[in-house]
Amino acid sequence: MRRTSKRAPGGMTVRLLALARVQVEALRWVGEGFPRVVEVQLIDADGQVHLLVDKEPVFSPGDIKVPGTLELDCSIVSAAGDRVTITLDHHVTSEDVLAAFVVSRRFVTFES
Repeated sequence: MRRTSKRAPGGMTVRLLALARVQVEALRWVGEGFPRVVEVQLIDADGQVHLLVDKEPVFSPGDIKVPGTLELDCSIVSAAGDRVTITLDHHVTSEDVLAAFVVSRRFVTFES
């Protein structure tokens, strides 16, 4: 695995193991402006739902289908068994301002 580091939201520096994509669900459009703003949910390894809201181009370079599944860019911080700790790319955080999440490996696509 390629190792590197990046500065996470809040100024914390994290050591990364690899780049990846994490599966989330697009729930609804928020407002009517341009660019469009979408709310998505990420479900962590403990089943807790985290809501993320941002502009469509931050989540995807193409059109997002709502409702629908999409994959967000993320970085792997650690992996142990079925649990993978990720940070979301593009400074995306949850509504609770969480920047790192522990998710089930089945929702992560590792880039080669």
